[in-house]
Amino acid sequence: LSEGGSSFSEEEQSRLKEVMRDSLESEMELARELYNLSKEDSRIGFEPSCHYFYLPLDLVEKVINCRWILERIGP
Repeated sequence: LSEGGSSFSEEEQSRLKEVMRDSLESEMELARELYNLSKEDSRIGFEPSCHYFYLPLDLVEKVINCRWILERIGP
């Protein structure tokens, strides 16, 4: 949104950035909660019907990635 050539007004860009920041903060909070739960019970994070699983470290990576995006969005 901060790149040139946007068709959004500055007010719209500001509002969209705020929505993005709120979403990222929420995602980080959920990842932290799920991290704690998955550390307590290793079955959390495993979906046998889809053969999908994630590890607590995956949740740490999610928080790091969200922080990186927040830094790029700026104030």
